[in-house]
Amino acid sequence: MESYKDILQLEELTTKYQKNAESSRNWVHHLQEMSRGCYNNIGNVYSDMGEYSKALEYYRKCLKMQLTVYGSDAVHEHIASSYNNIGNV
Repeated sequence: MESYKDILQLEELTTKYQKNAESSRNWVHHLQEMSRGCYNNIGNVYSDMGEYSKALEYYRKCLKMQLTVYGSDAVHEHIASSYNNIGNV
């Protein structure tokens, strides 16, 4: 039978692990956001260079990342911007 002290320690560890998991999720979201921005910027450079098929490739990668981050049903300005960039190419 576990002692009261053991149960308290397990509860403390559970709380600690939950906080770590939340922190990890926040970092994943942050990294996905950074990747999205990079894809969009690369697409802009290719578009400015007149390499529209490459620009489209990166705009689509950007859109895919945004749909992953925000959800496929989300209404967000970054998603709208990606659709706009794709339409302009």
